[in-house]
Amino acid sequence: MTAARFFFADDGYLPADAAAVSPFAPAFLYGHGVFETLRLYRGRPHLLADHQRRLAAGLEFLGLARPAAWDEIPAIIDALAGRNGLEGGDAMVRLVCGGTPPGNEPGAETPPAGLIVQVLPLDLEAIAARQAGCRTCILPWRRDPENPLLRHKTLNYLENYRGRRLAARQGCQEGLFLNCYQELCEGTYSNLFLVEEDSLVTPPVSAGLLPGITRAAIIRAAGRLGIACREERLTPELAACFQGGFLTSSLMELAPLVNLERQQFQPSRVADLGRALVAAYRRLE
Repeated sequence: MTAARFFFADDGYLPADAAAVSPFAPAFLYGHGVFETLRLYRGRPHLLADHQRRLAAGLEFLGLARPAAWDEIPAIIDALAGRNGLEGGDAMVRLVCGGTPPGNEPGAETPPAGLIVQVLPLDLEAIAARQAGCRTCILPWRRDPENPLLRHKTLNYLENYRGRRLAARQGCQEGLFLNCYQELCEGTYSNLFLVEEDSLVTPPVSAGLLPGITRAAIIRAAGRLGIACREERLTPELAACFQGGFLTSSLMELAPLVNLERQQFQPSRVADLGRALVAAYRRLE
């Protein structure tokens, strides 16, 4: 996997070795910012408008103005793909908008958020391993579903990062969060769907999770295929009632569950459903 040579920061394209972060930036000090990760298919950013809408909602929630180059993001992605030798192919895009100095003090006038755009090679080997089947574990601490930060993809991401590392140490590809009511929420980088006969069930946003772009897209794709999908509060003990499940994210799309807590699943049982959903998902605009 070749490293990207260039990225975009605020108003220009820079070589990767020129990357620097101000030690006074609220984005660095407090995680005061938001980010999005999406995928290029044959050089085209998938569901970019949806990702930008969520990014804009997060900026509004944090009291940050949109970056000056906001409307140029599609062109910046295209230019970076060319500069990094990824034009016309599949790749990963990361959009980061963060608070910049001044603005460290509450009530200080906030300038437009800084913007960083990266177009990077995909780790296709890691994605293929997850798509073959994801082993999961339940993380040992509980989420407060009333925490408003959970509804936004903020740079305050330590809980997810720590959970992912803990899951990896247990030999799992993903760790799943429960809320304080012992209900399933989401993974550290994914949303959760369970399969009941030929329908899908997913935890509601009110359980304490990020309303994922791919989550919403899979619900739309299911509707186009005539597959019922409902939101329902779920606990690990209910896993035995389902034939299997999926984890969803923009980069890996759909990955079947190997287990949920002690319940073991056979990914082959949901393989046909998964293939149909991915095909419909890729057709979405």
